[in-house]
Amino acid sequence: MDRNRTVAGLDVHKDSIYLCIMGHDEVIIFEKKYGVLTPAGSTGKCKISDLFEELGFRV
Repeated sequence: MDRNRTVAGLDVHKDSIYLCIMGHDEVIIFEKKYGVLTPAGSTGKCKISDLFEELGFRV
């Protein structure tokens, strides 16, 4: 494993999605739980890729 790498993971369930971003030193940088029925904006769709971009990741 690249020791200078930041990683992200999604844990998808029936009623929720858990997002975790962890640094190379195994410290959690960001974590959040999303409801799958929670509308985002006028489209009613949650765009996790937008969140990654806001945090400075390339998608």
